Amino acid sequence: MDVELKDILAAHEIVGAVYAVFDKDKLIETAAFGWANIEQQRLMNCSCNMRLASLSKVVTTTAIMQLREQNKLELDNDISDYLGYLVRNPHYPSQPITVRQLMMHTGSLADSGGYNALVEYDPALLLTTPLRELIDGGWRQAAGDWYSERTFLNKLPGEHFLYSNLGYIILGSIVELLSGMNFCAYCETNILQPLQMPTAFDAALVDWENTATLYKYDSNGSLRPVKGNYQGVRPVPIAVKLPLGNAAGFGPQGGLMCSVPDYAKFLGMIANGGSYQGVRLLTQKSCDLLQQLQWFAPLDSGGDHAEIGYWQQGLDLQVTDDLVKGLRLAGHGGDAYGLIAGAYFDRMTGKGFVMAFNGGRYLPDADSPGFLTVETAIAGAIVRRHADFFAKQASIISFTNGARAVVVNSRLVELPGELSIDGELVPEITLNDVFGTPIASLDAERGEITLANGNKTLKFVVGKNYAIAANGERILLQQAPYYKAGHFWLPLGTMREYFAS
Repeated sequence: MDVELKDILAAHEIVGAVYAVFDKDKLIETAAFGWANIEQQRLMNCSCNMRLASLSKVVTTTAIMQLREQNKLELDNDISDYLGYLVRNPHYPSQPITVRQLMMHTGSLADSGGYNALVEYDPALLLTTPLRELIDGGWRQAAGDWYSERTFLNKLPGEHFLYSNLGYIILGSIVELLSGMNFCAYCETNILQPLQMPTAFDAALVDWENTATLYKYDSNGSLRPVKGNYQGVRPVPIAVKLPLGNAAGFGPQGGLMCSVPDYAKFLGMIANGGSYQGVRLLTQKSCDLLQQLQWFAPLDSGGDHAEIGYWQQGLDLQVTDDLVKGLRLAGHGGDAYGLIAGAYFDRMTGKGFVMAFNGGRYLPDADSPGFLTVETAIAGAIVRRHADFFAKQASIISFTNGARAVVVNSRLVELPGELSIDGELVPEITLNDVFGTPIASLDAERGEITLANGNKTLKFVVGKNYAIAANGERILLQQAPYYKAGHFWLPLGTMREYFAS
């Protein structure tokens, strides 16, 4: 590990850290720093297992996509169809909640209801409490005391982003019901073993003696072990005392025990279009869909998405311009019990990195909402260390009037819904996806929208045959933008010429 990286970690008093750099299905570099366990004076090493928190969600998503490829589910179907009982937001009882909405955290579920109350009361209850007790308001039994209307936002499903762990517990439970296997076994058989990853959603099934303890500072400023401090005693295997369809005990939202290089294999599989060194887990089309933007929010908007740095999102994958300025990355972060982790790749090249810290003094980065200063500093240092490797590459963009997708290199970017390209006009979300141009501002009533890329911006006005650049220059358009089907339709050719120059 070079001097810059070591200095950053020391400045943040990081207990231990591991990172791995990958190029699709090849590992390029791995490195470890500090302690896996302070009390045992056990050094961190690259093969050290960590509880990778929300990085687990991408494994759950992969399981869902595999079942979709087997025609066992549809993303836009009602989750009730798969759970076998009715789940409705009591504020909108006629509106279904879909699989896709759970994957995008727009299903109107809030962890702050019965789920958090149960976990705070006794996490062991996840092994014995049916999921139905948390989410089915029509199911009343003596033991069903964990249902709360506060589990559901007073928001229409699909219209509001709120990050939800409970949503991923539901998805893991659907995996069980459709596969006929418990969640841990399904992932081990269909995802982890094929990639030769000695990892699991159960600490007892991995090399627990080479597992990093997670640390947090308490209210007195003292560093305390929180998770994974086994003290020489093998952890008790997870024993879910419930029928299939109750996956909470395995932690589909955050329970993966995995080393950083092994997770780089997994994410490299997605970056490589679904295969890793000849082993195929997903189709290219599924991987394209995971990376494609499903929704966006203007940069000048507030809300729950802004607090955690979600300005645009793929199907589960966060798509961010803030972790490393000037480099758009897709991936996922993790934060629990003192662990901070991030796993991201460049969608244009398939090159990426995974990093994880098992404790330290963490501060939010005011310039990169949703990220900590240690994350942005280490990510930036990794990219600088491999500057040629992560250098931007020219993209080949092709599109045809009337088509329903734009091709960027080999990645297919489908237009939303049943929409198709009109001349050279495409929806703004597609332009954001293709060019990495987040929506700086949007006013549908006034018919105005501004797209950004670094210091460059273009403002479009519905009906005007020109766009306005940041310096005030007017750029003539062959087609005037318009607003239709809930989207601004903007000229792809003009965007390509302006932002590529």
